[in-house]
Amino acid sequence: MISSALRQTVRASAAPLAAAARAQARPVGARQMSAFPTVYNTFFKSNVRYVSFVVAGAVFMEVTYGAATDAIWEGLNNGVSE
Repeated sequence: MISSALRQTVRASAAPLAAAARAQARPVGARQMSAFPTVYNTFFKSNVRYVSFVVAGAVFMEVTYGAATDAIWEGLNNGVSE
């Protein structure tokens, strides 16, 4: 069991840390520095949004990858006649 003297010591040493944490707390309504909350609220907050984001991303990447590989293929085979 923890004695009362040890409890008081722990509380006394933790008090400055708690005060420092409160002093560094972000004021209500202040802008967040991270973009993650915006991205989360836009794309991942609901299942429908998440699935739509994944499907749209897959379609976009398929079109982009297909166009890029076709351009590379045509560029490498430019001098070959059929």
